[in-house]
Amino acid sequence: MSDDQQIAAVPTPVPGATLRITQIRSTIGRPKDQELTIRAIGLRRINHTVERADNASMRGMVTKVRHLVEVEEVSADAAGRERPPAKRRGLALNFPPRATE
Repeated sequence: MSDDQQIAAVPTPVPGATLRITQIRSTIGRPKDQELTIRAIGLRRINHTVERADNASMRGMVTKVRHLVEVEEVSADAAGRERPPAKRRGLALNFPPRATE
């Protein structure tokens, strides 16, 4: 399949849906514009996943770096429900009150 056919095969965005984008390959040795596109999507490292609105501009960015990322379409009603809440790292923020003397 040529690039023109592959781009034409990309479905149109669904209003309210999101894309779950995961970086699977490094940007080392890639052209600077691809590295900047990965950063614009919000990806920082390999296996980092972000959810972004499903719109034409985001699909264009994903198409540009499709060899570096994996993309899942998340329906509007399932967005945010599949993943558990993020785990906190480091110290807990809710310390018990200090005993006063």
